Amino acid sequence: MASRFIELADTAAAVASRLEGYKDRVSRRIAPGDLMYRGDLDGYLGVAYSGVACVAQAMVLTGTTSFDRILDLPSGHGRVTRALHAAFPEAEITACDVMADGVKFCADEFGSTPVRSSDDLDAIPLSGHYGLIFVGSLLTHFDASRCLEFIGLFERYLSPMGILVMSSHGRNAVQRWRDSAPQLEPVIQGFDREGFGYMDYPGVSGYGISAFTAGWLTARLAGNEELTMVGYYERGYADHQDMFTLLKLPVHHAQNQLCLV
Repeated sequence: MASRFIELADTAAAVASRLEGYKDRVSRRIAPGDLMYRGDLDGYLGVAYSGVACVAQAMVLTGTTSFDRILDLPSGHGRVTRALHAAFPEAEITACDVMADGVKFCADEFGSTPVRSSDDLDAIPLSGHYGLIFVGSLLTHFDASRCLEFIGLFERYLSPMGILVMSSHGRNAVQRWRDSAPQLEPVIQGFDREGFGYMDYPGVSGYGISAFTAGWLTARLAGNEELTMVGYYERGYADHQDMFTLLKLPVHHAQNQLCLV
């Protein structure tokens, strides 16, 4: 791959121009079964806009101005999918979730490709590669080994120079829980002791709530030579979850292959 220099100012201007007025195009139609909608449309859409803002930041950092294919996993009933569709109307968007009615709604409303997710990650019927994989509020629900399995899945389906934007609970969320959620003490203790805390939801096995530090993730990626961490934004997603940006670019790439100027 040839060397390239990223003109930050030019890229930022191009991304800003692309996103100008996109919020006016975002669908306000809410699926009847959308559990993320609690009667507050502004708050609901605010999370979607925050997701796009995180993507825009990742684009500027990596010199990206467009996407051909986008994967939103988990899409749910399209809280963020709708905003991605409005911001990148030329992109082929895949909405993937375990909820069949959710991916169907995304297909009907936003023209996305519906893909039903699976507990067996190798059985998820994804195909091709994606320039952007958006992962909001997924790793926040699994233990350490499962989180790493998902990251491996995303790496396989990223295009070269593709961007993975994914959220996690970090130290701000944990601090809030210290004062208001004593039932999450196992998560807090794991976070403090090892940089990763997790507990199952009551009565559920293998699905719950987690939090991890940037240091924990960086250490786990130390042996991965295909993903480069280019961004970490604390409380970047809806002023609550942290957001990581990983680029599918070999860590030991040629000198000056990715330079910001």
